[in-house]
Amino acid sequence: LATITHLMSIPDTNDPLGVRDRAILELLYASGLRRKELVALKIRDLDFHTCQVRVEKGKGGKQRIIPAGRRAFTWLRRYLIESRPLLTDSLKVIGRISLVWGCSSPSAHAAQLPLSAGSWKHGWPSSVFAGIKGG
Repeated sequence: LATITHLMSIPDTNDPLGVRDRAILELLYASGLRRKELVALKIRDLDFHTCQVRVEKGKGGKQRIIPAGRRAFTWLRRYLIESRPLLTDSLKVIGRISLVWGCSSPSAHAAQLPLSAGSWKHGWPSSVFAGIKGG
Protein backbone atom coordinates (compact mmCIF):
# COMPACT_ATOMS: atom_id res chain seq x y z
CA LEU A 1 0.00 0.00 0.00
CA ALA A 2 2.91 2.37 0.55
CA THR A 3 3.81 2.22 -3.16
CA ILE A 4 0.21 2.94 -4.16
CA THR A 5 -0.03 5.82 -1.69
CA HIS A 6 3.22 7.24 -3.05
CA LEU A 7 2.08 6.85 -6.65
CA MET A 8 -1.25 8.58 -5.95
CA SER A 9 0.59 11.56 -4.46
CA ILE A 10 2.77 12.18 -7.52
CA PRO A 11 0.36 13.91 -9.95
CA ASP A 12 0.15 17.66 -9.46
CA THR A 13 -3.61 18.00 -9.07
CA ASN A 14 -3.42 21.77 -9.51
CA ASP A 15 -2.60 21.10 -13.17
CA PRO A 16 -5.06 19.64 -15.73
CA LEU A 17 -2.58 16.90 -16.68
CA GLY A 18 -2.13 16.02 -13.03
CA VAL A 19 -5.88 15.69 -12.53
CA ARG A 20 -6.00 13.49 -15.63
CA ASP A 21 -3.19 11.32 -14.29
CA ARG A 22 -4.79 11.04 -10.86
CA ALA A 23 -8.10 9.99 -12.44
CA ILE A 24 -6.29 7.29 -14.40
CA LEU A 25 -4.45 6.03 -11.33
CA GLU A 26 -7.57 5.99 -9.17
CA LEU A 27 -9.54 4.12 -11.82
CA LEU A 28 -6.78 1.57 -12.40
CA TYR A 29 -6.36 0.96 -8.69
CA ALA A 30 -10.05 0.80 -7.84
CA SER A 31 -11.14 -1.38 -10.74
CA GLY A 32 -8.25 -3.65 -11.63
CA LEU A 33 -8.89 -2.94 -15.31
CA ARG A 34 -6.50 -4.33 -17.87
CA ARG A 35 -4.65 -1.77 -19.98
CA LYS A 36 -6.51 -2.81 -23.12
CA GLU A 37 -9.83 -2.38 -21.31
CA LEU A 38 -8.80 1.02 -20.01
CA VAL A 39 -7.81 2.27 -23.45
CA ALA A 40 -11.12 1.10 -24.93
CA LEU A 41 -13.27 2.97 -22.38
CA LYS A 42 -15.72 5.56 -23.58
CA ILE A 43 -17.44 8.12 -21.36
CA ARG A 44 -20.71 6.23 -21.88
CA ASP A 45 -19.08 3.21 -20.16
CA LEU A 46 -18.86 5.11 -16.86
CA ASP A 47 -21.92 4.91 -14.62
CA PHE A 48 -21.58 7.78 -12.15
CA HIS A 49 -24.69 6.75 -10.20
CA THR A 50 -23.49 3.23 -9.35
CA CYS A 51 -19.74 3.92 -9.63
CA GLN A 52 -19.36 1.07 -12.09
CA VAL A 53 -17.46 0.69 -15.34
CA ARG A 54 -18.80 -1.29 -18.28
CA VAL A 55 -16.14 -3.15 -20.21
CA GLU A 56 -17.48 -3.93 -23.68
CA LYS A 57 -14.85 -6.44 -24.74
CA GLY A 58 -12.85 -7.73 -21.83
CA LYS A 59 -10.75 -10.85 -21.72
CA GLY A 60 -12.31 -13.46 -23.97
CA GLY A 61 -14.44 -10.81 -25.69
CA LYS A 62 -16.93 -10.78 -22.82
CA GLN A 63 -18.80 -7.76 -21.52
CA ARG A 64 -18.60 -7.17 -17.78
CA ILE A 65 -19.50 -4.58 -15.19
CA ILE A 66 -16.79 -3.63 -12.69
CA PRO A 67 -17.27 -1.64 -9.49
CA ALA A 68 -14.75 1.17 -9.18
CA GLY A 69 -15.86 3.06 -6.08
CA ARG A 70 -16.71 6.65 -5.25
CA ARG A 71 -13.14 7.87 -4.95
CA ALA A 72 -12.24 6.87 -8.51
CA PHE A 73 -15.46 8.40 -9.82
CA THR A 74 -14.86 11.60 -7.87
CA TRP A 75 -11.54 11.99 -9.70
CA LEU A 76 -13.09 11.01 -13.04
CA ARG A 77 -15.83 13.61 -12.56
CA ARG A 78 -13.29 16.28 -11.62
CA TYR A 79 -11.22 15.41 -14.66
CA LEU A 80 -14.16 15.46 -17.06
CA ILE A 81 -15.60 18.74 -15.74
CA GLU A 82 -12.50 20.77 -14.85
CA SER A 83 -9.51 19.44 -16.76
CA ARG A 84 -10.56 17.67 -19.93
CA PRO A 85 -11.99 20.81 -21.57
CA LEU A 86 -8.59 22.49 -21.14
CA LEU A 87 -6.57 19.73 -22.80
CA THR A 88 -5.92 19.22 -26.49
CA ASP A 89 -7.44 16.14 -28.08
CA SER A 90 -4.14 14.26 -27.96
CA LEU A 91 -3.96 14.61 -24.16
CA LYS A 92 -7.50 13.56 -23.29
CA VAL A 93 -8.35 10.48 -21.28
CA ILE A 94 -10.92 7.86 -22.21
CA GLY A 95 -9.99 6.22 -25.45
CA ARG A 96 -6.30 7.11 -25.31
CA ILE A 97 -5.36 6.47 -21.73
CA SER A 98 -2.37 4.14 -21.82
CA LEU A 99 -0.87 5.68 -24.94
CA VAL A 100 -0.92 9.15 -23.43
CA TRP A 101 -0.21 8.22 -19.84
CA GLY A 102 2.47 5.68 -20.56
CA CYS A 103 4.40 7.91 -22.93
CA SER A 104 3.92 11.55 -22.04
CA SER A 105 2.83 11.89 -18.46
CA PRO A 106 5.03 13.90 -16.11
CA SER A 107 3.54 11.81 -13.30
CA ALA A 108 4.59 8.55 -14.94
CA HIS A 109 8.15 9.79 -15.34
CA ALA A 110 8.31 11.19 -11.81
CA ALA A 111 7.08 7.95 -10.28
CA GLN A 112 10.08 5.91 -11.45
CA LEU A 113 8.07 2.81 -10.63
CA PRO A 114 7.22 -0.21 -12.77
CA LEU A 115 3.93 0.79 -14.35
CA SER A 116 3.32 -2.14 -16.67
CA ALA A 117 -0.19 -3.47 -17.05
CA GLY A 118 0.91 -6.61 -15.24
CA SER A 119 2.21 -4.76 -12.20
CA TRP A 120 -1.16 -3.01 -11.78
CA LYS A 121 -3.29 -6.04 -12.59
CA HIS A 122 -1.42 -8.42 -10.32
CA GLY A 123 -0.87 -5.94 -7.51
CA TRP A 124 -4.50 -4.86 -7.41
CA PRO A 125 -6.23 -7.76 -5.62
CA SER A 126 -3.79 -8.06 -2.72
CA SER A 127 -3.66 -4.33 -2.02
CA VAL A 128 -7.43 -3.91 -2.31
CA PHE A 129 -8.10 -6.83 -0.01
CA ALA A 130 -5.43 -5.64 2.42
CA GLY A 131 -7.24 -2.31 2.56
CA ILE A 132 -10.55 -4.04 3.23
CA LYS A 133 -9.05 -6.18 5.98
CA GLY A 134 -7.26 -3.20 7.48
CA GLY A 135 -10.49 -1.23 7.76
